[in-house]
Amino acid sequence: MATFYYSVKGLWVALSAAALLTAMVAATSAEPIESHGLFRLEMEMLGSYDSLDLGGDEAGAIYQYTLEIKNTDGQGFLHNATAKCFAIGYFTDEPEHQTGFCTITDTEGDRILQRYFRSTVLGHVTFLSGTGKYDGLTGEAEYAVSAEDVWEGNQVASTLTMVGSYEISQRVFEANAGN
Repeated sequence: MATFYYSVKGLWVALSAAALLTAMVAATSAEPIESHGLFRLEMEMLGSYDSLDLGGDEAGAIYQYTLEIKNTDGQGFLHNATAKCFAIGYFTDEPEHQTGFCTITDTEGDRILQRYFRSTVLGHVTFLSGTGKYDGLTGEAEYAVSAEDVWEGNQVASTLTMVGSYEISQRVFEANAGN
């Protein structure tokens, strides 16, 4: 027969550990987002590319990027999210042009699909769809490379700033409000 020993000190330690764990879970949970809003994001981008010489002054490239995203408010829409992007670029003696798609994943695993276009250091984003709390998401944003691209071999790193707006249809937002 097993004997269990309970002490006030042991109970206090167990309750303190449970309270600390509850506080940690609450601190790491994503803040609820509004059904619409404006946002400003700072993003750290790392990527690689494979280039293709098209002859003359023309070249192409295929890019793959990962992004670490922070909302400048320190919470809310896409704070602490990550993104994986794929793009095709075209170069001439004019500025480079890229077009691609990104899948953004937030801290709870909900996702957004976005399309983007970039010409040298300026870009435009359109949100196409989303899952979970982003179901029914629409929106657009403009972004700029705020720290010049750093190229090394076929690797590239940048810092981007994105400013835009989003909206989730009220019907979809209310249906997902409990999730």
